[in-house]
Amino acid sequence: MAAGLASAHGKLDSMIRVWTLGTGIGYGRYPFSPGVWEGGHTVVSMDEKERFCGCGGRGHMEGIMGHRAMRLRFLDMEPEEVFEEARKGDARCMDFKRLWHKALAAASATTIHMAGPGKIFLSGSNVRFVDLPMLRDYLQQMVKMSPLQSYSLEIVEDSLELRVIGAAVAAEQAVAR
Repeated sequence: MAAGLASAHGKLDSMIRVWTLGTGIGYGRYPFSPGVWEGGHTVVSMDEKERFCGCGGRGHMEGIMGHRAMRLRFLDMEPEEVFEEARKGDARCMDFKRLWHKALAAASATTIHMAGPGKIFLSGSNVRFVDLPMLRDYLQQMVKMSPLQSYSLEIVEDSLELRVIGAAVAAEQAVAR
């Protein structure tokens, strides 16, 4: 997905990142760099109660933001209902919406601090829950060093075509190495 987005947006000469928000949390980076890249398991909280990640780890981004984790946290509501009730002012749901956005901001800030600024794309079925102004505010609170503040966020549709383009770009570049 990251290579497809880089190609589609004319960024083949730049570093981009993409968070795919869905059942779990996916992370992609272009250009390719060796690594494990289990971005959804980025630790974003040390709260003892944050044990909703499917791997059993504590404080993982996926344990807060993943669809499965949200369903476990709110056994009485679906994730869509949680964000709708937050919009209506329900305190418990508003607290969770803030936590959800802080988790995404914390993981994104970590990638900025580790690899530098650049474009960060957001895609996937749960991107519909993203409140960009809230996310930008939290991210700005976490990335204070001026050389790192030239990052940008963009929501994009997750498409099979972009994934196929990305696979072609990755294959072509692998052959060229």
